[in-house]
Amino acid sequence: MQIVALIILGVCAIFLLYQDLKSRMVSWFLFPLIMICGITYSTTSLTISIDEFIRNTFINLLFLGSQFVALKAVFFIRKGKIREIVGQLIGWGDIVFLICCCVFFSPINFIVFYCLSLVFILSAHFLLRIGNSRYRNAETVPMAGLQAIFLFIYAICGEFMNINLSVDNWILIHMMN
Repeated sequence: MQIVALIILGVCAIFLLYQDLKSRMVSWFLFPLIMICGITYSTTSLTISIDEFIRNTFINLLFLGSQFVALKAVFFIRKGKIREIVGQLIGWGDIVFLICCCVFFSPINFIVFYCLSLVFILSAHFLLRIGNSRYRNAETVPMAGLQAIFLFIYAICGEFMNINLSVDNWILIHMMN
């Protein structure tokens, strides 16, 4: 069942990236599909209970909320006034996509995914600006689309490496050694 969820995730990620690159707008129906894929992926692993899944999702949402508050604080400190971030600096699609990602991961895995995906987005955007004249002067970043592709790659790598992204034990074991 996890493989089916990952295949559907891959198709959704391709559509999301295409729409995000083309028009910087994405179809809303992709988000519930991605969330269903994440719930299916996490809850069918047989190593995580529903209680753990709910706890992990809640902790991941708290992490995202703290990121948003920190971002708001940084812009307040820099500009001296409260600025509308959502809609002007970050698109709603980016936020909703990150919320959907919360159901895929345990907390440590989510933080690793989040950080690595931002590095991936910056690198991919830089390469797009260099390699494609259409994006050379782009002022916006197709964050949701690039992050969707990275989510798919990250989850597939986890499958091939036999790593369950819904539990933190593999990261904790590597950190202790």
